[in-house]
Amino acid sequence: MSPCVRLPAGCSDVELGEAVIAALGASRTGLRHPWHDEWKLIPQPLLRAARVRSWRAFAREASQVSLTLEADALTVTPWKRDGDGFVDDPGRPEEQVGSSAVDIGAALRRFLGPIGS
Repeated sequence: MSPCVRLPAGCSDVELGEAVIAALGASRTGLRHPWHDEWKLIPQPLLRAARVRSWRAFAREASQVSLTLEADALTVTPWKRDGDGFVDDPGRPEEQVGSSAVDIGAALRRFLGPIGS
């Protein structure tokens, strides 16, 4: 699986949720910390998928949530834009949703708005 997936603008909640479930399933822990000269390489797949050249250009138009899948529930934690990055958004509480693809896709649309290319 590619580290980033670009979905079509008209994708359904199920397609969006399935992409998230696949990404969470491919997620790994215990990786070594990147060397200093590797840091620039880390966001490259994301920048290519977003069709932008820099993190600054990406962050200018992006929205972000953190997703934590545990057993039968997904926790969606919203972030807000802060300069060239993102920080916790205390004005928007996290939300627990069901773990089905349609529940996940619908929750992401509520938090992020329109999704896709």
